[in-house]
Amino acid sequence: MKNICIYGAGGVGGYFGAKMIRNNRDHLVHVSFIARGRHLDQIQERGLTLIGDNETIAVRPDAASREIAQVPF
Repeated sequence: MKNICIYGAGGVGGYFGAKMIRNNRDHLVHVSFIARGRHLDQIQERGLTLIGDNETIAVRPDAASREIAQVPF
């Protein structure tokens, strides 16, 4: 099992992290986020939603935290 931690889940980190989670159908990778403020609150409560021209992706990371020490590896 591989662990990936996105440190900074803003626009770019959220985009790539959501794509990784969506494509992780065999659950071979744990994807976690480090975020703060409203981004963290929204990720913990609702997960991530990417709205594009051709698709909408809604995913939930394995963990989302303010501190890297709280991310289970």
